[in-house]
Parts: sequence; structure tokens; C-alpha cells
Amino acid sequence: MFLKNYWLKRNLVHIRTIGEEDLLRLAETSTAEEWFDMGMLYFERKQYSEARSCFERASRSHERAIAHAYALREQASMLPTGKSAEVARRHAFLEAAEAFRSCSSKHNPVYSRRSGECFEAAEQYPQAAKAFYQGENYTQSVILYRRLGKFDEAIAIVFEKKYEVRQDVVDGVKDAAKLFYLSRAETKLVNQLLWRIRLISYQRCLVNQP
Repeated sequence: MFLKNYWLKRNLVHIRTIGEEDLLRLAETSTAEEWFDMGMLYFERKQYSEARSCFERASRSHERAIAHAYALREQASMLPTGKSAEVARRHAFLEAAEAFRSCSSKHNPVYSRRSGECFEAAEQYPQAAKAFYQGENYTQSVILYRRLGKFDEAIAIVFEKKYEVRQDVVDGVKDAAKLFYLSRAETKLVNQLLWRIRLISYQRCLVNQP
């Protein structure tokens, strides 16, 4: 850092970032492979709009879609958080969520998780809960289904993914579901729920023994 400041003060070096001029120069001479390499460089530097342009030049539609989704998320996160910008911010995150969802696949759940994060930021909680489930973030999916009062869905995930939901979340949804079903006079369902929750706890205890 000292040498850098020394050189800068004496105009011995000039620091510049890769930008539009580089893209224009590359446009004249570069192959698809070079465009792809440049796109990856931009992407690693979190310059998503530039990466998107490079991937488009390289005819790499999937990578372009991923860079586009990250660029939309970045734009949404830069919007002010005040009440006057609330609608615009939610809309921007919703657009990013849909973009990430279009990139997702069962073989790579990360984009479903990113979609869930953006849906949650857009306050679209049902879509967020579903996206988190598809992205294998089962804990967050259960949390959101509980927040929505959708205990059937929350409990179903707890039973299906019993080793992949945080124990404190399991305990919390168990207590909340018990009160919810009791308030609807569904005593039989409550008894079944409690037995299955106890069974999950026993199974976890057996698995976690040293």
C-alpha cells in the first residue's frame, strides 16, 4: 500500500478498471473463447453487467442468464430502503428472483436459493418458501411456511427432511403447530404430530451418538 501511494503521488502509475473501452477493443478481434474468458473475469470481479455482455458475445446463453440475474439483484440492492422507494425495490427484487429461478435446476440448487432470497426481499413469501425448498435450504423454507401459517407444509418438510432442518426450528414449529391445530379442535392431528415429532427426536439422538 505504501509503494502504491508513492507511485500514485508521483504519477508513476495509472490505475484503471476494465470497462467499456476494453469491450470495444475486444469486439474487433476476439474469438468466442476470449469473450467467454473475459466474461468469467468480469463475473469473478462481480462486474455482472459487463460479464453479461461478454457472455452474450460468446453465445453462452446460460452464463449470460446467470450474470443477468446477479446484475438485477445488485441493482435491486442498491435502491434506497425508504418508504417512498419500497414498491420499486420490491419490484426489482421480484424481477431478480424470476431471473434466478429461470437459471435453477435440480442439479444445481444454488440459483433456487438465490431466487428464494430475492423473493423474500420482495416480500413474496409463498414463492420464497417454495424456492428455498427447491434450493435445499429446508430450514428457511420451514421458517417461512410457519410465518405464513401454513403448518401442513412446514410439518411435511420437517418429517421429510428430518435431519436437514435446524433443531430449534423443529421445536418452534412443533409448538406453534400444536397450538394452531388445537385452536381448530383437531386433537387427533395434534396427537399424531407430537408422536411423529418425538420419533424424529429419537432418530436424531440415535444418529448423533458419538
